[in-house]
Amino acid sequence: MFSGLLYGDGALVTALSVTLPVVAAVSVANGAGWLTTLSTLDASMRLTCPAWVRARALSAYLIVFLDAQGLGSLLWRPLGTQGTLVPAASLPGVGAATLPPLPLLPDTSTLDRTVSAHRPEPALVFDTVGDTGPAPVEIIYEVFEVPTWDEHLRQHDECTTGFDQQVLDRVRALSRTEPRSRHLLPARSAAARG
Repeated sequence: MFSGLLYGDGALVTALSVTLPVVAAVSVANGAGWLTTLSTLDASMRLTCPAWVRARALSAYLIVFLDAQGLGSLLWRPLGTQGTLVPAASLPGVGAATLPPLPLLPDTSTLDRTVSAHRPEPALVFDTVGDTGPAPVEIIYEVFEVPTWDEHLRQHDECTTGFDQQVLDRVRALSRTEPRSRHLLPARSAAARG
């Protein structure tokens, strides 16, 4: 919140001042506010995403953020007069004022994002080749298909977080009986075993 206000105040002073030393001094504070805001948003993204999808989420976040910044610069250029800088400089203050009622990460600080190998690896009657697929998986209340057997094993070992496990436990609690799993593999898997 402080960094947003610092950035907004710096932009406001830059818009209203005509003295170079004042603008130069304020630009340093403005840059510090900008860097702190960027660091905060970046850290929020890193802390929010589970490890197995963090790189993809960060790349999507950066693409959207940087494209929006470039598009905003392109659209603002024809409007960028001293009279329009004052309203623009107030926007970081408006954003900072929304943080107490609408925090960046409401109730996410307690989520367990560690990988949870909660499901045992399926016992097979024959050996498979890892890229065998597609591999339909049936659980009493759902049927889903994954592209390959390796992908399904990654779901067991790498992609499910502790929070996901809590959700699955709540779903299982709604079932009268313990869900049973069945794994189906294509016929060529049996042929591959020789």
